[in-house]
Amino acid sequence: MAKVALREHGADLLDTQLELCRVEGYEKEVRIGGSHAAIRAVGAGAVMIAATAHQLEGLGSEKLQQRHGSEINVHLKNTTDDALPNYLTSLKFQQSHFLADVRLALGYSAVIIAGATFYADYKLGWDATKHWTLWAVIAYFILNGALTYWIWGVEKGKIFTGEINDTLISIASSVTKHKPIYNLQVRYGKPGTEPQVLKISASFTRWFDSDGYFVASPFQQWLATEIPAIGEADPQKVDKNNVMKEEKAADAQLTRNDENLTKTSLDGGTRSRKSKKTA
Repeated sequence: MAKVALREHGADLLDTQLELCRVEGYEKEVRIGGSHAAIRAVGAGAVMIAATAHQLEGLGSEKLQQRHGSEINVHLKNTTDDALPNYLTSLKFQQSHFLADVRLALGYSAVIIAGATFYADYKLGWDATKHWTLWAVIAYFILNGALTYWIWGVEKGKIFTGEINDTLISIASSVTKHKPIYNLQVRYGKPGTEPQVLKISASFTRWFDSDGYFVASPFQQWLATEIPAIGEADPQKVDKNNVMKEEKAADAQLTRNDENLTKTSLDGGTRSRKSKKTA
């Protein structure tokens, strides 16, 4: 298990005062000690987060939620994002680093141009380098624009791209502010075919315990159960009870659809016969 790094200062907290508040629908226990405070979930609440005491004192639950809710989600998402590729590569998924390599190349190229421009200006002076500086600035902004487009237009939150047994898979993650829900969009399929798109969501409390520790097993079980390509690679982690429930729900939905179609056809036939009689 990996501890979520949420403490801002790392100092030991003194349990000198206890308060109760509500954040995101969970009951929290606030331990204030000295100049630091920690919010720890009671039961199945959110994870521990460290903050200064003066930030917490005098804040209503709504303001506290707005100020710290998104910060908590970011930490939870980052920890979960790191765990997902590690799990897939352990199942012999071949991860592609192309997206990350392009992002790093664009970023480092912009940094190198900025550093070279500064060095040339420092050594040769402004008059000797001003024309080169103009082109360097243009190139720098082009590279940063390309980097921004690459992150938001191409990567789009992707945390894993790879393949296994000739099946390509791409997984993107996202969270919503103040909601401890982890969202995944999965695209998978054979090369040259239209990929299937799967959207799944689950609460972070499913794989984070009440003390803020990440527990790998329930997270892996959720992935194997919800994503067919992962379930095939790790069948032991598939929750068969959950699969059976989903299959029964799907069968029930198909039955309802068939009943509705039959009813619509019968109603249409009855109206048609009535119309002929009237004519």
